[in-house]
Amino acid sequence: MQGTRGQVLKLNDRPSAVGQEVFVIGAPKGLEFSLSRGVVSSLRDRDGILQIDAAINPGNSGGPVLDARNCVAGIATFKYNDSEGLNFAVSAAAVRDFLKRLPAAGEGSAGGSDDTARVPYPEARPSEPEGVAPGAPSVCVFRRGDQADAERIPCRLSRLQNDNGQTIYDLAWADGSRNAYAFFESGKVLIQASDGQGGSGSDEGRFQVGAAGVAIQSSPGNLAFIPGLNPVLN
Repeated sequence: MQGTRGQVLKLNDRPSAVGQEVFVIGAPKGLEFSLSRGVVSSLRDRDGILQIDAAINPGNSGGPVLDARNCVAGIATFKYNDSEGLNFAVSAAAVRDFLKRLPAAGEGSAGGSDDTARVPYPEARPSEPEGVAPGAPSVCVFRRGDQADAERIPCRLSRLQNDNGQTIYDLAWADGSRNAYAFFESGKVLIQASDGQGGSGSDEGRFQVGAAGVAIQSSPGNLAFIPGLNPVLN
């Protein structure tokens, strides 16, 4: 079938508001060009996440959430599987901020620096990261590289320092697993992972800091989003 080139959608330059009407376009369960309608139910994570009641399902992820002016208010991202009407999108403001921070072609290549060493799990008393309420659990977003849909998972973040003097962020997931992240000015993040059952491993990836938090992409293509975090860089 011959494809048709469409027009580029414009990102909304106005902040979204609770009660604002929105429309979601996508291919839920493979049903292309499906439209659902609803409102913005709430603004989460410093307005970086839109909570909407417009229906989204697997196949909507990455699709636009439009406002009444046909501008992109957000990007459909995830939902609560055991609930109705609890659907979420990354806001246009967070998307715009992320795009501004993307490195130019050829920038930020890895290798050759001291930050390539394995990051040891820190043995220190944690302090609360900037931008994260003291002692409060949060909800992080995770998507495997081989899956289309993201999961919204309860998490708790602490800031520590290891024996090398590096600032480390220790993230405890609700399933008992843990990730330790060390962020570097080069745009690289080193990751030490524990599955909570005695298994562990190390990895490295790239990260982008936006108004709503930090997005991390590891080498297998896994994506994690930690809301409210503006990390200290090593």
